[in-house]
Amino acid sequence: MTRKLLYGLVTLFACIVMQRPLSAQNDPQVSHFMHIPTNYNPAFCGNDDFIHAALLARQQWLGYDMHPQTEMLHANTYIEKIKGGVGFAFISDRLGYEKTFNFRAMYAYHHYLSEFNKISAGIGLGVMSRSLNGQELMYEDLQVL
Repeated sequence: MTRKLLYGLVTLFACIVMQRPLSAQNDPQVSHFMHIPTNYNPAFCGNDDFIHAALLARQQWLGYDMHPQTEMLHANTYIEKIKGGVGFAFISDRLGYEKTFNFRAMYAYHHYLSEFNKISAGIGLGVMSRSLNGQELMYEDLQVL
């Protein structure tokens, strides 16, 4: 009885705090994500004095209509004048009838503790456009013989 009451209170508290129904996300799936660390952590922008750029493309099930595909373009560099790194990312993802386009601008502040040690903090701001072609999801009325 106590356990059921506890579960009920936790569920009620979660619904009140979130004030919205639970939902899930579909993150783009790539095989070589470790080559673009700024995709998951903007503090990597301008990690050294080089210009980093990467283009990643992934396609799956090529023989089928509406096959999943993802394209990513990332670039970042360190700028001495602002003592930090800047970068951007374009991500296009298609999964069936759902299409997602994402643009993100990133900034990372680097504080050097010594010649070889530093602390970095980053922020990324972006815009996402997600669309679903609902007309393609309509089913025809099949008559049973």
